[in-house]
Amino acid sequence: MHWDTIKKSIGLFCAFIALAASYSPMLFAQCNKELINGWGGEWEPFLMGTSDKPGGLDIDILDAVISASGCSWKNTPLELPWARHLGLIKLGQLDIATAASWTEERAAYAYFTKPYRSEYAALFVRKQDLEKYSPLPLQELFRKFHGIGVEQGNSYGKVMDTLLASIGDQAQKVNSNKQNVRKLLEKRIDGYLGFLPYDAMLIKKMKLAGKIEMLPLSVTRTGDIHIMLSKKANSEAIFQALESGLAKIKSNGRYERIIKKYSDKYGVSHW
Repeated sequence: MHWDTIKKSIGLFCAFIALAASYSPMLFAQCNKELINGWGGEWEPFLMGTSDKPGGLDIDILDAVISASGCSWKNTPLELPWARHLGLIKLGQLDIATAASWTEERAAYAYFTKPYRSEYAALFVRKQDLEKYSPLPLQELFRKFHGIGVEQGNSYGKVMDTLLASIGDQAQKVNSNKQNVRKLLEKRIDGYLGFLPYDAMLIKKMKLAGKIEMLPLSVTRTGDIHIMLSKKANSEAIFQALESGLAKIKSNGRYERIIKKYSDKYGVSHW
């Protein structure tokens, strides 16, 4: 081989490496630690089972992403409310969370992977109030309601969060919508915000389908959902490894198989 040809080959190889490093930093990322996730209890179809034997769509995706990244993971043995989970990620005492919406506040202390699904929220009211409230737009509902139940620490997307901010203390915070169900039936609030399909399924599980209904016109896409990684407890290299893991399962078909599994089981076409 002539020297000019050798130089040209070396140059092309170096250019390829530089291009790959420039456009795909995740390509070379590696992960070598056990990541700790805060177990949030059952939230079907996203979180199911127990902390030591978890399942559900979010758990299956998390497990696939972390396996593809080279890391390992486990849940906390105790169930954590969402607000507490976020607080521990901020302090660096927990590593990861699933089902996380991006906000400026959270982005200051956590990395966010590219989205792995979307999320929808809606208002739930007493069945006897369904006809009265059904025709009204969201803005008017928020003005008319004397109290709206929300879960502590949740972000409901830009539209809902802006409306909640406008009503101040009329947005009443609890740890779980099971508490909001009781408050609604006791007429201590006029409605509460819930995520789909979980909160619609919760009503059926509690055998309250004849007493509580979702307002169809209130269904709002809250935005993209991400895996969240504590900045204080993890390096950017670990974050890039998770990004690489997510990209890998989307390219090799594993992600689609997980989505299909839950779409077939629950009859939900969009996640």
